[in-house]
Amino acid sequence: MLLLSANSWTTAEMIAQLFFILIVLIGVIILAVFVTRFVAGAKYMRRGSNNLKLMDSIGLGFQNGIHLVKAGKKYVLLGITKDRITFLCELSEADIENIEQDSGYELPSFDNYLSRILKKKNDIDSDSNSDS
Repeated sequence: MLLLSANSWTTAEMIAQLFFILIVLIGVIILAVFVTRFVAGAKYMRRGSNNLKLMDSIGLGFQNGIHLVKAGKKYVLLGITKDRITFLCELSEADIENIEQDSGYELPSFDNYLSRILKKKNDIDSDSNSDS
């Protein structure tokens, strides 16, 4: 079917080839999604250690971050950059529990951000209209 010259194709053959190409394209996309998930999941697979666990981490920029690692019964806070790993401090389980209880901070909702931005935009628009 693919080796026929373009002049001898019937409408049915062209439609069949179009569907074949679409099915192959969808198959490649699905395969890419599964391979990407597998590769991403392999990054976080257990590597056989019961004594070390990454409890939390926060990025501080490109290739910089702070990581909370549980080593046995101790918690260690590490600063990690591209070139080095720095020991910051050691925390106990009580410190971790106190931090969880004391953190009553909640992120502002998207609605609050949006209304604040729209208000600023309206203020700017009204100022520019009053100047004219």
